[in-house]
Amino acid sequence: MESGKATAQRFLFILTLITFIVTLVYIQRLGTANSSVAQQLPSGSTWTHTIYQPGHRVWPNDTCPDDGDGMKLLILVTTAPAHVKQREAVRATWGRVTTRPDVGLAFVVGVSTNPDDNQVIETETQQHGDVIQGNFIDSYYNLTLKTISMLEWSRDHCSRVKYLLKTDDDMYIHMPVLFKLLDQWTQRKRSIMGKVAKKWKPVRNKKSKYYVSLGEYKPVLYPNFSTGPAYVVTSDLFQPLYEASVNGSLFKFEDVYVTGIIASKLDIKRLNCPEFSNIRIKLDPCAVNKLVSVHMVRPTEMNELYEKLQGNLTSCPVKSKSKH
Repeated sequence: MESGKATAQRFLFILTLITFIVTLVYIQRLGTANSSVAQQLPSGSTWTHTIYQPGHRVWPNDTCPDDGDGMKLLILVTTAPAHVKQREAVRATWGRVTTRPDVGLAFVVGVSTNPDDNQVIETETQQHGDVIQGNFIDSYYNLTLKTISMLEWSRDHCSRVKYLLKTDDDMYIHMPVLFKLLDQWTQRKRSIMGKVAKKWKPVRNKKSKYYVSLGEYKPVLYPNFSTGPAYVVTSDLFQPLYEASVNGSLFKFEDVYVTGIIASKLDIKRLNCPEFSNIRIKLDPCAVNKLVSVHMVRPTEMNELYEKLQGNLTSCPVKSKSKH
């Protein structure tokens, strides 16, 4: 009896062990099938595809005619539903660049928890026809979903455009300098151009808005990434960036995630351009005239700066060349 009982226990143990190993192998294969970069991404608590809902509730019809064929630039401005004044300021200032037939512009938003804000978006859509609304709640920690939504729309509706400028509604974009740079980048492929952040560390202070736990991101340093307020993406990246981002482990900071973690795994070039100033500076037109972007510009300031930049800047000081 003892021998038979021992044999049965041994058999049960072996069967349990085999079941555990088979289950483990299945889970690993399932993870690999779900994402080509899954095993290389930092550990997180949520797979993006389990949260992100593809498609859009609202989108413009004429921002990218013929899927962007013949267009130089698509500008997508991330904004919040309640930011009416910011959108009005962009439309009235540097957003006027859409008078060029090779440039399109739209604002990307999510769904507000405030019904009044959603009504505002509906009204603007009817008046201006320049809003893209994704299927996600609009919030600071959903900026990654907003960027993925932007990539999805660009892939589906504007894949033939040459470049995409992703920017925020508090950025002043000086278009003459941007066009000058784009003319220098005509041969670039699979590239992201902007202000590259190098060797940035995750913030471990729990009181900080930018706090990141070890469970969210364990490495000591982030991969190099293009800072989120403004960067340019070549159109051949719409599909690979979207696909890899959806199938990765969700990270709340969109620039670190999309242009850092995902772009690194896809071996995408990040070009550092000093003309992208993603910080608040003194709004001196002579200084801004040399830049592509300036951050944290209020709507009233945007209008004032635009008017000054349209004026005569010949009085701006010119640095004399050093004599050696």
